[in-house]
Amino acid sequence: MLITDPRSLPRYDDTPMNYDVLIVGAGPVGLSLAIGLQSRGAENFLVIDQTRAFRPAGQMVDLLPNGLKALGVICPETLAALLAAGQKDSPTAPKGAWTRKNLQGATIRSVSLDFEDWVRRYGAGRLSLPWFELQTILRQQVAPEKIRVNCRFLDCRPSPTGVLCQVQENGAAALNPFAHWEPNPIQTEQSSSFPTPVQIQAKLVVGADGIHSAVRRAIYRGTPLEPWAQPQYSGWAGLGCLPALPVAAATAQTLRAEYFQGQRVVSLQNDRLPPTYPLGASPRMVIIDQGETRFGFLLQTPLPQGACADAGIETPAQVLTSAGFPPDVIELAQNADPERFFVRPYYQHLAGADLPSPLWSQGRVVLAGDAAHGMPPFIAQGANQGFEDGAVLAPALARLIAQGNLDHLDEISALFTDYETRRRPRIQQVQQATLESDSWSQTRWQAFCDQIYE
Repeated sequence: MLITDPRSLPRYDDTPMNYDVLIVGAGPVGLSLAIGLQSRGAENFLVIDQTRAFRPAGQMVDLLPNGLKALGVICPETLAALLAAGQKDSPTAPKGAWTRKNLQGATIRSVSLDFEDWVRRYGAGRLSLPWFELQTILRQQVAPEKIRVNCRFLDCRPSPTGVLCQVQENGAAALNPFAHWEPNPIQTEQSSSFPTPVQIQAKLVVGADGIHSAVRRAIYRGTPLEPWAQPQYSGWAGLGCLPALPVAAATAQTLRAEYFQGQRVVSLQNDRLPPTYPLGASPRMVIIDQGETRFGFLLQTPLPQGACADAGIETPAQVLTSAGFPPDVIELAQNADPERFFVRPYYQHLAGADLPSPLWSQGRVVLAGDAAHGMPPFIAQGANQGFEDGAVLAPALARLIAQGNLDHLDEISALFTDYETRRRPRIQQVQQATLESDSWSQTRWQAFCDQIYE
């Protein structure tokens, strides 16, 4: 049973207001935590999300071996459901490779897209699913009454027996808190478009509400961590169009002959830029062959933060020209469809060793996924690292509940400390690779993958 109409959900006055665990955010990470609790016998939990109804949103999500292995720890049945969905298009057939090339057409780095290649090397495959399909599969694994939509987290404070959370339900439509390109879509202040807030009491709160986490802002407010409450601009942005308007037939032929060579996706960069190049690192132009004379593109480029606000449909061609890209690639950028063109600044929550500890928890509240350590999508580790969080947190929270330790603050503190101690060094490594691996050789990249995916 899929809940799509918020009117079909239980009302607050129909159900208990006290929970063992309140999970804020019904994205993949929050839902995987709920699945992990449910599969271990925990019953008194609730997942809330500000979305009015579950509907298609987001783009493709790559589930990589480390993320799939983490999902197997969270719940083997859930992993099986995802594998069945992701493999429905005959995964054993050759899938080619995602290749990064220089402007002369030489391969810089290549990643196999063949599911079985990944299984042989890492013991788990690689799947690509639309974000909404991933969310839907996970949501189907959770009892419907455990998920409440159109319920917006506003604030929380300690209470004598737990955490008192202020929420609003049945309010105005909100932006996507999981979208790293939307600056500050949630405000903690009460909005006149929402009804009077109500309260939920919980022993523990998990903030899994995305890069623009309202939970993070609430627990950092008035503490030494307040400067890190909001995500920081990474210095990079994505500008793209999927698909662009048709290019000339000769341009399409040249692009396929020089760069695609039978593949569907290619990433191009100028590996011979001079040190004086004003943007620093080389922009990357990801191009998707969509048949005939149609191509889609995503330009990932360094941009000053102010330039993101001023970026327009002409910006990709300007960036590519300054970076020495050939005319055929520039023509593709010039053919961006105004109705489909987008600009996405990439934000992050750094987890560096120079930041205070604990970083991801305050009292009875803990952060997970992008709310704790959001990062740009360059190496597809955002969701996968969130699932790794769940593989640590879900069993630990379930044990805490089963052992009757929800009123023992020392046990809660020890759990959250262990979680951060185990996860934060790995996140630091992944975040560093996200921003620096663009210049790595195939050998260095492969060594990193072997370490992360094993």
